[in-house]
Amino acid sequence: MRELLDSHIVNHVVIKIDESSSMTHLQRAVEQVFDGLVADLAEQSRTRDQETRVTVYAFSDGGTERCIVWDCDVLRIPSIKGRYSPRGLTALVDCEVLALDDMDLISQRYGDHAFICYTISDGGENDSRNSAETLRRRFLTLPENVTAGIFVPDQRCAQYARVKVGYPEGSIQIWNPNGHNAIEQVARQMRETNQAFFTGRASGVRSARSGMFTPGSFSAADVKARLVPLTTGSFVTYNVAADEDIASFTRLVHGHYPVGKVYYELTRTVLVQDHKDAIIRGTDGQYYSGPVQETRELLGLPGMATRLNPSDLQTGGCKVFIKSTSHNRKLLGGTQVVVLR
Repeated sequence: MRELLDSHIVNHVVIKIDESSSMTHLQRAVEQVFDGLVADLAEQSRTRDQETRVTVYAFSDGGTERCIVWDCDVLRIPSIKGRYSPRGLTALVDCEVLALDDMDLISQRYGDHAFICYTISDGGENDSRNSAETLRRRFLTLPENVTAGIFVPDQRCAQYARVKVGYPEGSIQIWNPNGHNAIEQVARQMRETNQAFFTGRASGVRSARSGMFTPGSFSAADVKARLVPLTTGSFVTYNVAADEDIASFTRLVHGHYPVGKVYYELTRTVLVQDHKDAIIRGTDGQYYSGPVQETRELLGLPGMATRLNPSDLQTGGCKVFIKSTSHNRKLLGGTQVVVLR
């Protein structure tokens, strides 16, 4: 009987939502999208036969961070409508500390427990009583079954989350709070991450400490099945002999620089904006493309800006080329460029 209890999978999903006044325009979207996210978690819980419990916090002024839902069975979670009321400042660190303190209270004596934690903020820390260093020390000693990620609005906040707080780079996602369907895009990324988490849990995985938002993997067969070959004459390729900016190089070899039609070979970490797609060269030497969403999903990219490291991708021998709209991107010698006609 004890062996059966110990093999029982229990997933704890912890969500911390910024409730500062700058989130006011997103109040209704947060409430609606949260209910949809819970429905998706409930379906995952049922179909995969994994117990799932959800905790939700809201944070604004220092000292007012609070728990809205506490470790509740995902099949019985009430709506947060009427309980999420943006106002005040952003005491992000205080909420993080509270959530970690509360997690320590959850019994894990029986069952195979794991935690996946999300923080969503549209601004920087500005009102916590606890210091970032206090939180960083806690992050350095997180249990091996805890995975934590954060959504932040810009590079400055991303650097704060990484350097000051201790989030792994692969667990930091930049979103645009003022963009179209902003919260919906965050929820979409969370759903994709949750699905990968549930899949991993079924095979004994308890965390993704190197990064919860890192890209996935695909094979040459996946490329052929999901994308469409570029037709002969619709593109041309050029080899880059020496380091040079993309606009100058393209003008030299192509005659002009058609912004948005030039794709550079992915060889180092780059920031890929939410509207950027890619071209993939298969192991058969053919170049493939498709709808932006399909290509991004193949690469494991969310519907928002994200940093893509080629070492994170398992491409099955394929090469990836990312769309450029920049004039000064540095091309590296020995790489290739694809230009659409």
